[in-house]
Amino acid sequence: MPVIDIPSVVVGVLRSPDDAYNVPDLSPVGTLVYFSGTNEVRAADNSDISTAPCKGIILAKGAVAVATVLYAGEMDGFSGLTPGQDVFLGTSGALIQSGSLPSAPGSIIQKVGSATSPTKILFFPNQVIIL
Repeated sequence: MPVIDIPSVVVGVLRSPDDAYNVPDLSPVGTLVYFSGTNEVRAADNSDISTAPCKGIILAKGAVAVATVLYAGEMDGFSGLTPGQDVFLGTSGALIQSGSLPSAPGSIIQKVGSATSPTKILFFPNQVIIL
């Protein structure tokens, strides 16, 4: 039987090339975003289905109106997170934890990851639930 050589897999992040996306709404690093056009992202929002689901998070910005987007992986730079709790899409691209989930009809709930420390999340966006 022949030996099959399987290359090692590096576990890390899945992200865009540097400054690959235009950001017309000038959202800062850490903003949850949706794809609003060709090479364009804008802040996602849990109160407006036209801006959901969140597909990425702004990882870095080389200039005010361009960004590198994280599609999946770990990201640092947050504050006040409860380790082990899930994080969700909030309003205007913000992260919220389970104690702040919306309950109004038409609201969107989208789990986007989990807090791994008070400052880090493991980002992995899921499908949305519409109330």
